[in-house]
Amino acid sequence: MASTIISTAVEVETVALNAIVNSLFLCSGLATLDMVRSLISSLIQVPKNTNMFFTVTALMTTLLAVVGYMLIKAVARNVTIQKPSTAFAVTR
Repeated sequence: MASTIISTAVEVETVALNAIVNSLFLCSGLATLDMVRSLISSLIQVPKNTNMFFTVTALMTTLLAVVGYMLIKAVARNVTIQKPSTAFAVTR
C-alpha cells in the first residue's frame, strides 16, 4: 500500500514539474513571437493585421527556430537527436 502511495506521489510530482516547464516554454515562445513582431514592424514597413504581416511573422519565427535549433545542436555535443520510428497503420 505504501509503495502505491509513493509511486503515485512521484507520478504527480513528475506531471506537475512537466506542466511548469511546458508553461515556461510557452511563455518563452510567446515572448519570442512578440520580439519578432516588434522587429518586423520596425524593419519592414508592412501594415499590421494584414496577410503579409502574418506571413512575414511566420517566416521570421520559423527562421529563428531553425537557427536556434542549429545553434543548440552545435553546442550540445553529448546529446544525440534520433529520428522518430515510423509506425504504419494497416487496415483491411
